[in-house]
Amino acid sequence: MKWVVDELSTHTPAAFYRCFEPEEARRLKHGSWLNIEAYWGESVREEVERWAEARNEACATVMWRFTTQKARKKLHRLYQQ
Repeated sequence: MKWVVDELSTHTPAAFYRCFEPEEARRLKHGSWLNIEAYWGESVREEVERWAEARNEACATVMWRFTTQKARKKLHRLYQQ
């Protein structure tokens, strides 16, 4: 599966041609982003589920570097006194 991400470089006709065969690129280029989501929706969900399962099986953890104390200091105006 190839993905085109919604970044500045994807807003050109050439972006689809770099990722897809010409026939498919023409078809997708003329569709809306909603059509693309419908086209990829299930595949993306399945891929994310596989990634999540692999991370869960590996007991992956996150090393947070932004502590609560640092967050409160940096975002003090958002916290009520």
